[in-house]
Amino acid sequence: MKAARWPLSIVNVLLLAGCTYFAWHELFGLMFGMGESGGSPGLLGGAFLLVTALGVVGFAIAALGTFSRVRVFGLLGLASAIASLPAAAIFAWQEVRVIVSISNSNDPWLRSWYQAHTWNRVESFLPAVLDLAAICLSALWLRQLARTNALRSPAEGSAALHS
Repeated sequence: MKAARWPLSIVNVLLLAGCTYFAWHELFGLMFGMGESGGSPGLLGGAFLLVTALGVVGFAIAALGTFSRVRVFGLLGLASAIASLPAAAIFAWQEVRVIVSISNSNDPWLRSWYQAHTWNRVESFLPAVLDLAAICLSALWLRQLARTNALRSPAEGSAALHS
């Protein structure tokens, strides 16, 4: 691998590892919420849980394969980010609703107990931001691979796909 490719690959690995961590927590949050709801989750709930679980596995595989520079891992990271983005958006929207309801409250004890600037508040928005960043970085990574493969001669054949 060329020295110019290392910084993007390292950033991509760290970003995908962070997305894996947060998507794993979202998956368990979804499972807990479905289990505690008291009813059957239904077909849509099960599909949503399955897509999020596939996103977690895809993130882990894409993070491990980022240094190989094979396009499949970039596509897998992109697909995993798109798959886990709805769950991250749901968790962020729940946090927005909590912050708005607390800020509209007149109870000083409630306002002092739930501070809006604590790490827990930031951590609720971080998965959505990381997923959006993973979508952008995976697209950039795939674009860079396509550009370097387009500069090669056609005589190299399939060897250009595995550089």
